[in-house]
Amino acid sequence: MKTWLYKLVDKHIILHDIHLASSLLWPCQRDIVTHKTTEALDKAKDAFKKYLSKFSFKEISNVENDIVSAPAQSTNIPSFLKELVNLNSGPAPPRMSPTAEFVSYMDDTFPFPGCDIVNFWTSHATKRKYPYLTTFAKHLLQIPATETASERNFSDAGRILEERRNRLKPELVDDMLVIRSNCKGKIYSE
Repeated sequence: MKTWLYKLVDKHIILHDIHLASSLLWPCQRDIVTHKTTEALDKAKDAFKKYLSKFSFKEISNVENDIVSAPAQSTNIPSFLKELVNLNSGPAPPRMSPTAEFVSYMDDTFPFPGCDIVNFWTSHATKRKYPYLTTFAKHLLQIPATETASERNFSDAGRILEERRNRLKPELVDDMLVIRSNCKGKIYSE
C-alpha cells in the first residue's frame, strides 16, 4: 500500500524549479532534495542560482550604506562610548556576491539539525551572516495572507469527517486529505 502511494504521489505531484530552490533554504533539508540524488541536488542548486540572479537586492544596499555612513555622521560621541560600541574597528568587511554567499551557505555546517526554518532565518537576519540569502528567503518563503487552497482543505475535511465516520484516526484523515488535494480525483481512474 505504501509503495503504491509513493508511486502515486511521484506521478501526480509536479515539482517546479521554485520548489527545488526553496527546499535549499531549510538547512536541515538542503542536502536531501527530492529523491536524494546528486542530479536532483544539482538541479536544485542551478534553480536557486537562477532565481537568486533574477532577484533585486535593494534592501541590502540601503542597509549597507546606512551602516558604513553611521560612524561618519556621529562626530560628537565621547571616546569611552566609541570604545564601548567599538566604532573605531575600521571599515566593514567587503560583502560577498549573492552567488558566493550561496556557495558559502551550502558549504557551512549548522549545529542544530532539528531547526525551525523561520527561527533560522530570523537569527541570521540579526547576525547579518547571510544578508542576501536572508532577504531572498524572506521573499521566497513568505506566506500569503489568504489562501483559498487552505479553505478548500477545511471544506474537504468537513466532508471526510462526517458523523458516520467519527472514529477515523487523525493520521488517516491527514493521509486522505493529502491524497485528495494532490491527486485531484485521479486516484480511482487508474
